[in-house]
Amino acid sequence: MGLPEGYTQVDYIESNGTQTIDTDIYAASDSEVEIDFACLSNGLSENAIFGASWAANGFFLLAYQQGGGLRWHSCGASVDVTVDLLQRNTIKCTASSITVNETSYALSGTGTDEVKKIILFGVADTKGYSGAKNGICKLYGCKLYKSGILSRNYI
Repeated sequence: MGLPEGYTQVDYIESNGTQTIDTDIYAASDSEVEIDFACLSNGLSENAIFGASWAANGFFLLAYQQGGGLRWHSCGASVDVTVDLLQRNTIKCTASSITVNETSYALSGTGTDEVKKIILFGVADTKGYSGAKNGICKLYGCKLYKSGILSRNYI
């Protein structure tokens, strides 16, 4: 099955920090995100690859840090992972873990989630931060699951 007439298949979509995609999926404890991406710059600080809220209890926020690391926030907890963000990475995020290129890291949140829609290349809000904090990266694919059922498949 091919694409509808008038559409062109591409290997990835790219955001320069001004575009975001509203998935229309609300983050919750039964949500899971699998994302395949590469950052276009390693020198930015705390820019969202995807997220639902930038707050301390922000749910499903993945940001890249200056020098090449990821920070995953969920339920008031976070975990930092060192990774080369200029290379293509496959990430799987749940409420209790992050798996980066097949290596898993546990997360034990104790806060209450702020449930908002998951946004690709950004977050649903910025909670007092200046600027949109939008990610600058190439997106090769992204799957969003609710209760183990595939709800969105960006390819």
